[in-house]
Amino acid sequence: MNVLEKLAAGRRHTSDIFFAEGNILVTATRRQGVVVVDDEDLCHQLVKKFQCHVCGSSQQFDTLMQFEQHYNSSHRYSCSECKKQFNSPHLLDLHVSETHDSFFKALATRKPMYQCFLQECGSVFSSAQE
Repeated sequence: MNVLEKLAAGRRHTSDIFFAEGNILVTATRRQGVVVVDDEDLCHQLVKKFQCHVCGSSQQFDTLMQFEQHYNSSHRYSCSECKKQFNSPHLLDLHVSETHDSFFKALATRKPMYQCFLQECGSVFSSAQE
């Protein structure tokens, strides 16, 4: 009963001495962002400029984070048929359906199949021009 009285019931702040040992263990293994900070520093020692292999030599970036940001916004969603690039998975899905799917084309002659570019919008149209 003596130990329980010392601990006391109720909430404790995360910086409480009760959690000190666990906090030390967690801090030692904590990552910051997508990559470990030490790995990023080592990477910059070995590679001074990051070149986009999709764009070619015209696009170079000073940091790995800048390159990843560029790649994710410009090249992440690529059509495997024609290699066209899209900014979102929704736009890629629309492109694949409307351009490369013969079943879609057959259905589009019978009923509205063309979806709005905005993912939140549920509208469908009879033609791509609408």
